[in-house]
Amino acid sequence: MAKRVYKAWTEYEDKTLRDWKRKKVRVRHMAEVLGRSEVSVRNRIAALGIGNKRKRKNSWLDRLFFWR
Repeated sequence: MAKRVYKAWTEYEDKTLRDWKRKKVRVRHMAEVLGRSEVSVRNRIAALGIGNKRKRKNSWLDRLFFWR
């Protein structure tokens, strides 16, 4: 299957990504099924705001350099 390049994302694909992300489907599999690159799928997940939001612990370096 040829990968699509610079093709707009459809509402159906966005909904599918949300469903798959909720079900913890691997990005590699999402990309294969949608015919897109893994990078474009990861970027779209980030753009939709459904990515893993890992909060960094408040380390002493953060407090030292970013202290307010």
